[in-house]
Amino acid sequence: LPLLTREHPTKGRPIVTGFSQGGMMSFTLAVRHGASVAAALPIAGALPAPLLPTSGTCGAQLTVAPVFAFHGA
Repeated sequence: LPLLTREHPTKGRPIVTGFSQGGMMSFTLAVRHGASVAAALPIAGALPAPLLPTSGTCGAQLTVAPVFAFHGA
């Protein structure tokens, strides 16, 4: 994320999105690097249990970015 924000600067924190496996990546970024992204918009993605964080780094409070998930019926 630091490399991408240097190479592609934004006004504020970036918003991440993706479809299917990219949706999984956007979920993961929201829960594991929530302070670095403004929001996640996963499309037809999921967050498998092994990717769920158990706590913040070194016991710090976990920051989760807002997630707006899009799924079909």
